[in-house]
Amino acid sequence: MEFFNSNKKFYIIAGIFLLAIFLLSVSPISDYDTGYHLQTGKYIVEHKVVPLYDIFSYTASGVRWIAHYWLSDVIFYLIYLFSGYLGLMIFVALISALTYFFVFKVTWLKAGKTMLPMILLVVFAYLSLNLWVVRPQIFSYFLAIVLVYILEKWRTSKNIKYLYWIPFLFLIWANLHAGVILGIALFALYCAGEALNQKSLKAVKAPIILFVTSSLATLLNPNGFKLLDYLQIISPSIQKMNILEWQSLLYYSSMWQTKAMIVLMAASFVFVWWRELDKEKGFFKMDWISLGLVTGSIIMPIVSMRHIIFFSILALPVVSNYLVEYFSEKNIKIENIRFVFPLAILLGAVLIAAPVLRFNKMEIISDPRLPENASNFIKDNNLPSQIFNSQFFGGYLIWKLWPEYKVFIDGRSEVFAGEVNNDYINIAYRRDDWKNLIDNKYKIQTIILGYPFSGGVDAKRFAADVTSEDNFVLVYFDDGSMIFVKNNPQNQDIIKKFGYQVISPYNIDFNSIPKDKLNQAFEESKRAVSESPNSLIAFYINKALSIKLGIKN
Repeated sequence: MEFFNSNKKFYIIAGIFLLAIFLLSVSPISDYDTGYHLQTGKYIVEHKVVPLYDIFSYTASGVRWIAHYWLSDVIFYLIYLFSGYLGLMIFVALISALTYFFVFKVTWLKAGKTMLPMILLVVFAYLSLNLWVVRPQIFSYFLAIVLVYILEKWRTSKNIKYLYWIPFLFLIWANLHAGVILGIALFALYCAGEALNQKSLKAVKAPIILFVTSSLATLLNPNGFKLLDYLQIISPSIQKMNILEWQSLLYYSSMWQTKAMIVLMAASFVFVWWRELDKEKGFFKMDWISLGLVTGSIIMPIVSMRHIIFFSILALPVVSNYLVEYFSEKNIKIENIRFVFPLAILLGAVLIAAPVLRFNKMEIISDPRLPENASNFIKDNNLPSQIFNSQFFGGYLIWKLWPEYKVFIDGRSEVFAGEVNNDYINIAYRRDDWKNLIDNKYKIQTIILGYPFSGGVDAKRFAADVTSEDNFVLVYFDDGSMIFVKNNPQNQDIIKKFGYQVISPYNIDFNSIPKDKLNQAFEESKRAVSESPNSLIAFYINKALSIKLGIKN
């Protein structure tokens, strides 16, 4: 019993919950943009230079490219080089666990060793765990809470030496990800909050000098000031393309996860402001830093869904501290409640068991979400270049096909702003002179789209239009991709070998197939299964046709 009453229980629970976070954060390589980040890292390592102009597309070649994440990409590529995709998956999970370790550390600075943040972590973190992917923003998640930890150490101890680390932190952060802008805002919030509490700018003279120094350090990156102006640069393209991850959290209000997060944010906002206003300390004595952390971390995902993790990182310590304070006033200590410790261990064990049980079924590459097999088909069969691809697929195609093939478009919004974006939309939605854009301006020979959906593009309608109106032929499909090639003399060998004349993933009404075409349809279905052995739609078509023809296979 003495063991369970010691401080060791906090570390036991913390270890269990951090292990759960680590395991829950291990997920397949599934993000489209991971591809171009790996290829960018590879290019930098091999050429010893950070590219400032586009090299991956044929539509925007030479256009200014702000690779603000260059150092992240080098790290990703080197990890891949030495440990493959599995190493990347483990690395991301480690960064996730380290991030929440610092969340605990920040909470314990004020509230002492308490289990409350670990219990709250289940709610705060669980709803955003799917955002821990191989993308540079994971470094911003981690460095944001490290920065808050440093600032809180200074705030509680008044030891200015803690702040000496921040210029170096910002220098590294500015080369990892443009999220360093958040770091500047957080440092400014702490300086302003302390100035208000002290009723004097002189009291924060040294921190302000360090703030200016740290902000200037962010300019020491290959893109200079453009790094800090990045959001303004990409905003027009984001709005034009209707990029889903940049949409407001409210855009996803029909999802239960969104509703749960909105309730959690509203409850946190009301509780924290109520507790602070209830103290009646006066304007200059209010904890504006804590209020700013909670309010700001709520506003961020309302502006853009991709910022939702910052709520769980920045708001959790504040909410935990106010709850501990409230329970203390009511003479309630969570740790003294009967069975809390064993129940917390049980909850942690369940959270650990859940991901462990799925590991044996987990894929390394999330295919068909990523066009893994489709890109191999393009490369292995030397399909003609001048590809038109869905914007989502672009990043992964860069990783798999560059430099032999260059993409039409990908997730680098600043590169394709303007004419290319407009042309992509006109082709994708068959507007204006879309056929002229395909045939004459870009001379597109190969099209690769998502199946059954391709972002905001109606892939079924697109497939019908390009095959019936612009003479393209379907040559490949699986559960996530479709590939078409232009029906012209130079592509006849490919079409004869791979062209689907009867079946397609959208035509599963086998009664509409003429009787004299059924055998041809069956042979095509066998080829589809051979090319995509894991494709459920290919298997279904083959099975249905074999039954219809009375063939046992």
